[in-house]
Amino acid sequence: MSGYAYGQWLRALATLGEGGRGAAAKARKWRAVLDGISAGRVTVGSRTPVSGVPPWVTVEVVHGGFATGRLLAEQPLTGHDRARLRAATPGSTERERQNLHFLSDDGQAELLEALKSGTYRIDLPEEAAIPVAVALFAAGRDQEAFDLLEVIWPWIDRLKFTPTFDSIAVPSGDAVRVRSVGSVMNTLKQVTVPAQIAAMRETLTVWNPRYERLVALWARTVDGALPSLRDGAVVGGWPCTRWPDDWAEQRDRWLADLPGPVTGRHAHPRSNFARLHAALLLCPRDSSDLGPRQVGWIRRALANALTTPRPVEPVESSTYADIAARMVERLRAYPLHGGIPAVEPITADLDQPAHLVTKLSRALDAPAAELVRRGVLTSSEAIAAVLPQRTSRLAAGRIADPVLATLHERTYTAFRDRRSLLLLNLAKQVQFTELPWVVADPEPRPDDGSARRALRETVDLVLAAFPHTITPNPLVTELRALARLADLDLPLVEEVAADIFMGRFTDKWRAAAVVASRTMRDTLYAHYYDLPTSWPTPFADLCRDRALAAGAATSYVARNGAVLEQSQILTTHNLAVLVDALDLAPWLRVRGPDLARRALDWIARRASQRSPDRHAALVQVKNIAYAWRQAVFFLSFCPPDEQRALVQRLADQPELTHVVRGLEYVIAGGRFGAAGSAPGGGRRLVGWVEQPAYWPGVSRR
Repeated sequence: MSGYAYGQWLRALATLGEGGRGAAAKARKWRAVLDGISAGRVTVGSRTPVSGVPPWVTVEVVHGGFATGRLLAEQPLTGHDRARLRAATPGSTERERQNLHFLSDDGQAELLEALKSGTYRIDLPEEAAIPVAVALFAAGRDQEAFDLLEVIWPWIDRLKFTPTFDSIAVPSGDAVRVRSVGSVMNTLKQVTVPAQIAAMRETLTVWNPRYERLVALWARTVDGALPSLRDGAVVGGWPCTRWPDDWAEQRDRWLADLPGPVTGRHAHPRSNFARLHAALLLCPRDSSDLGPRQVGWIRRALANALTTPRPVEPVESSTYADIAARMVERLRAYPLHGGIPAVEPITADLDQPAHLVTKLSRALDAPAAELVRRGVLTSSEAIAAVLPQRTSRLAAGRIADPVLATLHERTYTAFRDRRSLLLLNLAKQVQFTELPWVVADPEPRPDDGSARRALRETVDLVLAAFPHTITPNPLVTELRALARLADLDLPLVEEVAADIFMGRFTDKWRAAAVVASRTMRDTLYAHYYDLPTSWPTPFADLCRDRALAAGAATSYVARNGAVLEQSQILTTHNLAVLVDALDLAPWLRVRGPDLARRALDWIARRASQRSPDRHAALVQVKNIAYAWRQAVFFLSFCPPDEQRALVQRLADQPELTHVVRGLEYVIAGGRFGAAGSAPGGGRRLVGWVEQPAYWPGVSRR
């Protein structure tokens, strides 16, 4: 494991040399991981990775689930925090003094007032600990408060157990928000005009008008017809043959109007602008200081300019940076830590480039479905990131005490921002209920059906918006939380990384597979993937046997990947469990054809793309196989004629010839052989395979 961390550190250092954004911080974090592992302070694969630190403490985690050893709630006081401390407050550290202040009579009164008014922010779960204790004291639940303080007391001098006092606006109902107003403002402030566009605009708006005036100034010195070009030769009158009375004054005014050194194409020393400008500097009153050759160059420059007039080039009234700056100004009317109810007041009377409106819409308080429609939520992972806001409100709605309910809501949202750890030996991530300050309500309100509706709406949205992707782990976590609120005990399973798989599964995998076999019995999915109808064989053994029969690779990681893929096939990776629990079959019989079509279209696009290297090709094959499994599942809810018509959409994809033949064979009533082959060269599509010929034109190279 430390080898991976070492490689990441080297990559961060290489990026540092290239001037990559955030490279220095990334390199420091990976160095901290390596130092922690080397010193024995950090244990990779443990749910308590930092020595001596309990699981409820939030640790800093970098990509891949590695802990750096830093405790995120161990942070210095801000200047505002220090100003609040009273000289008489006890404590061995500033942090302890602040924590103890809010346990004093005055501090509790101050904190309780903020809790009642909602004027506080929980950025890390630990920041809710003392507020919960104070709320318990206020509710007469003293023993629970003392028990909580006893647990956190060893850390009272190090960790921030108090919130940030701030006026914030949180979404309500089914609305969610991707980013706060302040965060979106910072993003919009980073919108700049590319150097090439800036130079072009400067030429058009600054130098071209001055060029026109410069040509006109010299044209006034021509007696007779103005110079022009005829067959490449200069014809017409000569400059410097007459000098209007105000010419010197106009010349001085033009020079005084120059904003600085000439830039852009006009700065070239052989440009018309440069020649006329240089001559102007030598003629304060007339051309007495010019030689015949120099006058000839003035005549040539005038002929060039007057014979082929420059087309008028349009100038956009506002750049993207201008529009973004206007948006930022209008956003100042909203709370920095809140959201916006609509984008129209911000975009009114402005050009509305789609990418800037999308950036702005990240601060919009709206249902997830609306944010998907606006292109703000572009993946299942993005939906999973905002879903805790809704889950937390549903959970808080079952708590009678309004202060504890709001605390619960904000603590849950902060907790879901914790990054997952890399875990081994079937260890579970730290659960929200393991936080000592997550207390049970003595008289919880019964569920009124809201949680089940939210679960159903979320599943419908994810399947409809992203039919080609499996449920990512963060989404599985939230679906499980919603299911529990709805009093549903669902065996939802996570995706396991092939490089850390230990060869074992917990009981929920087998439970999910049993549901899948029952729910999908006698469907296209069951026939295509040969689902078992009974389960005498242990789940892990069956996955290994099926992977070997399909032609699993011999390398450790690829062999693990093949076993894990079979686990996803047998469980449908949560699809069957959700269909069964939420009675989605009628909905899928209506929506299934569209979902299958879109999944197959994604496969066709992806299969036609060339991968830049072998690793990218392997990832491509895996993702296509996973999307194929989704498509087969949706096809299972379509009539046979529609199944055949939808699969025919891929008939002109040479990369998919073998797997299309295989699927058509099963639709027609056939069954694959033990190794997943069918007559006519048909194949069952799986992603972790050894044979190079399996993916002609797409496979391992």
